[in-house]
Amino acid sequence: MELERHLRSYQKLHEKWDALSVGANDVELDQEGNAVGVFPDDPPALDYNKIYGGDGSDEIPWFFQGGRKIPTSRRSRFLTMPSSRTAFRERRCSR
Repeated sequence: MELERHLRSYQKLHEKWDALSVGANDVELDQEGNAVGVFPDDPPALDYNKIYGGDGSDEIPWFFQGGRKIPTSRRSRFLTMPSSRTAFRERRCSR
């Protein structure tokens, strides 16, 4: 809740906070999921996109774009109905 304090701390400690260590995802696995590779000494060099799962594009995600409908399944459409009475009627009629 104290953003300014957090940002000051990040300026001082960003190298420590952003440091990556070697973990289970860095060991090679076989088809059955058994570890077959050697545990590396250093973590792999990754950029921010690989660390945080991005693809490098600055495209606005679909859920923030206006005018697009959120895909719904038959089951979840009842969550978007205007009233519970309407949802109950829809549910009874669709059986």
